[in-house]
Amino acid sequence: MAIRQLVAWILLALAVISCQFCGFANGEFCQKVNTTEGVGLPYIPPSYQTRIEMNILTKNQTYEFQEWFDGYLGNVRIRRYQKDGEIDDYIYNNATREIYVIFNDLVCLVINMTGKTDLDLLFGVDGRLLPSSALMLRFSKEFGMEYRNKSIVRGITVDYWYSCQTWKERKAVFEVHWYFSASSWNTPYDVNLPVRAEVIGEAGDVSNPRKFHMIYDFVSFRDVLMAENTIFDTPTGVYCEDRMQVQKPPELPAVMSYTQEMLVHDPALEMVQYGNVYYDGSQFLVKYQFRDPNGDTKPPFYNPGSMTVIQDFTTGISYFIDDLIGNCTDKPISNDFFDTEDPPIK
Repeated sequence: MAIRQLVAWILLALAVISCQFCGFANGEFCQKVNTTEGVGLPYIPPSYQTRIEMNILTKNQTYEFQEWFDGYLGNVRIRRYQKDGEIDDYIYNNATREIYVIFNDLVCLVINMTGKTDLDLLFGVDGRLLPSSALMLRFSKEFGMEYRNKSIVRGITVDYWYSCQTWKERKAVFEVHWYFSASSWNTPYDVNLPVRAEVIGEAGDVSNPRKFHMIYDFVSFRDVLMAENTIFDTPTGVYCEDRMQVQKPPELPAVMSYTQEMLVHDPALEMVQYGNVYYDGSQFLVKYQFRDPNGDTKPPFYNPGSMTVIQDFTTGISYFIDDLIGNCTDKPISNDFFDTEDPPIK
């Protein structure tokens, strides 16, 4: 998926118009309003987590998102659920000004935000500053928020706020209809919860405008982060190439021992193997104790039981010991084991 498409989906998740609506905005679609005086805007907490159902009415599509926003540390994570079990994650790391785009907990793409990118509109000017939660959701008096009336949405009594906004960078103009739970409606939290945001707009040439209509239902909203802070970490086992290194790898001791599990994924051989490893870098010795499930078909002992291999890198000799009957066979060290590698080509 292209970077611009990825950017579009992130922006859609936060109730702003994606680049699929790029064009020349028709400024007559709606007129900017002034923020209603005397009526306080609903409070958007600095940190929150929410689940959003996004319906694109003009495309007959529904998507589901989860979002975690930490306004104190400046970290954000957005998860998008698609058909066929596909899941995309977008993690913003404020410490390094990077976004990690992760596909199905397998593949990671790194986007550096310190320069000019398509994500500047979402994560601040040139990536230097993460905007407040209210700006992220485009609900702030600087956009012009007009209070309309009370209404009923999803069976909930709500306060209805209206805004007409333009997005010059995307050349679009659109209405945003915000619905927050009314003060008379009891919620689990001491804030007016966002219930729905409806976005209606158009872009393109005035003579042939392209229309769009999207509804974002906040089916779950928490005014604090309920998840552990590790929610902003990349998944275990996922490697993000070109990610900024903020700490050095730990230094391993010259002498150590450990137990390992080795998974062999090969069309001709699928197996799990366990072993004990003893490593002495000062003496150039490695000892490996293991049991090969297919050992009864392999030399030198044809034994499926426990075996010991000692690699002496000073002499260049490997010692193969049958732990069952004690036989020992020696031969030159080869690259058949994990502790060896092919010699450099001269």
